[in-house]
Amino acid sequence: QGLAYFYNEFKILNETLSTCKSARSAIRKDRINGKLVMFLEWANGCSLKEWIESNPPPTSYKREKDDLMTRLNIASQIACAVSQVHAHGVVHNTLLTTSIIINMANNSSLCGVQLIDFLQAKKSREPEKVIVDIRAMALLFHKLFISSDDDDERYVPQSIIQLIANLVQGTTDEFAYSSASDVKDDLDQMFDLPEIFLFDRSEEELSGNLKFQTGKIYGRDKDCASLHDAFRRISRSGARPELILVSGHAGTGKSAIVKELCDRVKATGGYAISGKCDRFRRHVPYFAVVNAFKELIDSILERSPSVRNEVRLAVQAALGDQGKYVTNFFPNLKQIIGEQPQVAEARGFESYQQLILLFKKFVGSLTTTLKDPIVMVFYDLHWVDNETMVLIQHLVTDLFSPSLSVVGIYRDNEVSDTDTLPLTIEVIKQKNTKVTSIKVGNLALTEMNRFIADQLGMLQRFVTPLTNEVYAITGGNVFFAIQLLTLLVNEELLFYDHEFKSWDWDLEGFRSKAPEDVVQLLASKISNHSTGMRDVLPVTAAVGSYFDESFVYIILANRDQLHIGLPTLCSSTHNHQTTFYAESEIRAFLHEAVQEGYISQSSSGRYKFVHDSIQKAAYSILDPNDAMYLHLKIGSLSLKQKSTRKQSGSSLLFAVDHLNKGSSLVKDTEPRLHIVKCNLQAAQQAFKYLAYTLAIEYLKTGIDFLSLEHWKAEYELSLETFTLLVECLYSGNKPDEMEKLVKEIFDEARCFADKQRAHTCYIAYLIGKGRLRRAIKVGLEGLAQVGEEFLVFPKNVDNRDFIMNSVLIMDLFKTKYMLCSKSDKYLTSLPPMKNQDKIAAMKILSLIVLIVFQVQPEYLPQMTFRMVRLSLRFGSCEETANAFAAYGMLLGTGLGQFRGQYREGYRFGQLA
Repeated sequence: QGLAYFYNEFKILNETLSTCKSARSAIRKDRINGKLVMFLEWANGCSLKEWIESNPPPTSYKREKDDLMTRLNIASQIACAVSQVHAHGVVHNTLLTTSIIINMANNSSLCGVQLIDFLQAKKSREPEKVIVDIRAMALLFHKLFISSDDDDERYVPQSIIQLIANLVQGTTDEFAYSSASDVKDDLDQMFDLPEIFLFDRSEEELSGNLKFQTGKIYGRDKDCASLHDAFRRISRSGARPELILVSGHAGTGKSAIVKELCDRVKATGGYAISGKCDRFRRHVPYFAVVNAFKELIDSILERSPSVRNEVRLAVQAALGDQGKYVTNFFPNLKQIIGEQPQVAEARGFESYQQLILLFKKFVGSLTTTLKDPIVMVFYDLHWVDNETMVLIQHLVTDLFSPSLSVVGIYRDNEVSDTDTLPLTIEVIKQKNTKVTSIKVGNLALTEMNRFIADQLGMLQRFVTPLTNEVYAITGGNVFFAIQLLTLLVNEELLFYDHEFKSWDWDLEGFRSKAPEDVVQLLASKISNHSTGMRDVLPVTAAVGSYFDESFVYIILANRDQLHIGLPTLCSSTHNHQTTFYAESEIRAFLHEAVQEGYISQSSSGRYKFVHDSIQKAAYSILDPNDAMYLHLKIGSLSLKQKSTRKQSGSSLLFAVDHLNKGSSLVKDTEPRLHIVKCNLQAAQQAFKYLAYTLAIEYLKTGIDFLSLEHWKAEYELSLETFTLLVECLYSGNKPDEMEKLVKEIFDEARCFADKQRAHTCYIAYLIGKGRLRRAIKVGLEGLAQVGEEFLVFPKNVDNRDFIMNSVLIMDLFKTKYMLCSKSDKYLTSLPPMKNQDKIAAMKILSLIVLIVFQVQPEYLPQMTFRMVRLSLRFGSCEETANAFAAYGMLLGTGLGQFRGQYREGYRFGQLA
């Protein structure tokens, strides 16, 4: 029999368990002095028996918590080793304290566990065979935790005693263990949450109140590792920025993964800042970026004076005298670099490119000066606006920004291929910028089981029936599961049994009340609250993902007629009933919502929804017509606030966005006209921010509300709306719709001054399209309308060259005559040009003179001389410098037979 055991062990170790790390390898068998011997891999450590003899269980683990955690770790490693052996299809059959080798470092830290003595082991995966090893673990753990002496006097946590009892019970008991991996899962759970399973819990913890634990992430080890790897890669000195994208459906735990990274960064002294794209603030330009950098600047202000001074010098050097453009977006930056000199109003596509350049310089000055890493997180990118996404693109594709980690979080199921986000991501990839994508899905069934077990403070095997029901409904969505468990508690379908000090549940009742999705569940839950909270939460949801208490007061405590007359603004068929509350009542309702976990309150007093799904559910309670009416009221009251107190331009955009959401209720002419004017004001504000795409949306919305006869009834409003739209389309590099709009303006404008801005954009558009001769023709037509005609000679005219030279010499004499005896001081002190027609002429000439030089250079001198004479006669304007520069260039070419030609050319170049 001994010989059979010998060969059995060698065969199992050499063949079946050769790749199992929990069993040592059999190197070879041989005969020495006529006896069979087996050469085995050396196993470091001592047997479990020896370790227990050296470390007997204490009388009470209450005073020896560290000792208990060490033994728990050993037990978990033993269960892991047994599980690995079983996974290879082997049952040990003789698990004893002498057949387990534990390797302890410095007699405290466990390095590993190996099983030995496989003499009677058998190859089997049958449950009735495996149970032999599981029952054997009961004796092992009894000796490890309890020993065999004085059992009655020794204090051992009840969870350990229960686990050992379940190991003994076999397969017939409902909660008996069927695998070693299940044993390991329970031991790991006890090790992770000792305050729940091992040590005495407080009366509050035993009261039966379900409180979800924060800080622990389930089933995301791989995702967290990918995120940290990307962060470490970016944090290396001189590394390029890259974009980290975390995607998944709502409620999968995307934010929790990123928060774990941010907490680590802050703990090491780094900067973790964030900006959130808001469903109801999508039209506030650069909203998420502005909030993120405001947060970064606030963090810098909290650092030492030396750090602030370094940042000040770096930012000032990067921005020069253009700092005002940046402080307009980040007002708190003035606390670091001081008040900035005024700058000219930015207009046009070139100004937008200038803003991008300044932004990159600003970010570069911060990231190269600050020694600590910066993690910038943008939440809810599925709601991102085009302008914000462009800035994010430059953050990660520009070498000005080393050591900057940009993390974007979005719901991939709410983004289509034609949305701003995926299109920009493709552009970023094409620029050879690394994009790390982390897809966060729902939890697997085992992970959900562990999550629910932890929340209830029960071992995993005991909650499996409940988990199966929850998982069938939620699909493993964590947020949905939390809300569902909360609902079950409220409905008393999940309840705490004080007699057994454990949770129990009613599965039949649960199945009858199971909701279809999380929004329906939350909406039902909110609807079951007090009338006050049912009224307040939908209103706050309509305001946005965050809101101020004072504004909620204004909405729900306002009984006055609104300044745009909402009763007449809406359709007469809509009978909206508003319930008003006192401020004290509203405050109480908000406090109740905080207590229920729907919203949270920051130190500044501002509230925000804990999760977007809660906001969506609260908003879904509103009747569609009531929702539109509410948006009209929010927009109207916001405008009223803006008119009575000094507020930022973003508050105007916020107000107009809400008016537009409720605008389909507006039927009467006067209120519709008011909406047109509001959208025009919002577009002007967006244009000021260089947010051209946004301005275009406002203007198109306004145009939709104009009457059919708007050019007659509202000429000035129509002219400004259409003209600004043309400017935005050109400045935003979206000129395809321009020609139709320009034609309408040209047809309806009462004078050239009214069509001048559109005329200028149209010429620039034609130049951009390469239609240079058409651009010159349109320019000459415009010049004729302001009294500045030019003679154009077709190439087939007889003596064309002679005539043109004669005209040229006459123009030069006229110009020379007007410049005669004019000193440099005189020319640089010309009064400002006030004649609007001549200003328009100068703009057109300045715009087309360069392309004339390319395609019809024979007309360049005439146009240059005309610009100089207009400046001398009517005064200087922005284009006078261009006129003097072009005049100097012509003189420098040796035009005519006049002395001092080159010196004069240099003189006018200097004057320009």
